[in-house]
Amino acid sequence: MRQRYKGEDVKSRLHNTIIRYKDYPYMCDVSSAGLVGLHDISSGNLFANVESDDPELDISSINIGFVNLIAPEQKFCVYLKREPLRQFKQGIVLELLSQKVLRDKTDSVSKSTLMSRGFVDAVLGRFPTYDEGLDMITKKGWTSVALSRDIAIKREDDLLKVYIKDTEVGYIRLSDTKSVIVPKGNQSYYHVLLLEDIKGWSVQG
Repeated sequence: MRQRYKGEDVKSRLHNTIIRYKDYPYMCDVSSAGLVGLHDISSGNLFANVESDDPELDISSINIGFVNLIAPEQKFCVYLKREPLRQFKQGIVLELLSQKVLRDKTDSVSKSTLMSRGFVDAVLGRFPTYDEGLDMITKKGWTSVALSRDIAIKREDDLLKVYIKDTEVGYIRLSDTKSVIVPKGNQSYYHVLLLEDIKGWSVQG
């Protein structure tokens, strides 16, 4: 969606939010002259200054969900969701996102940790395959791994817990990593259909 705000509205709507330019996400700031500064999310470096009515500037809603993150003490994923709050910001405001953190410590993740290459990869739909995610958990020290915006796995002892969005829906035994067990329930049919989109495992439910 093309940016159509003018004057002070541009700054109030877009300053310190994440929007896209040529389909790529950037953190933006807005100068007093109305120029939109596009900054690399992980490094903070300025990529470009563009006019607020640049046709390549896209302020439409960005699909978010699971993001793979590397923090100083742990490698894990977090599920991010925009809550239906009354706000005047058009882009994503990281501080206003709700979080479901899939790691040993369940405290929220800082903005500095979220502003990473993993966030960019999630917006662009870049995720590891199941086999790659399994290797990350069993050999590379990851606590949890996102396989898509909506699906993630988390290690707990000899099991991998399987999540759809912020809800645990099944598990995988590390002794049989090709089978996902989805317990029977009101939503289990729907969960099975979603999980079958991931290649490399067989879903039983």
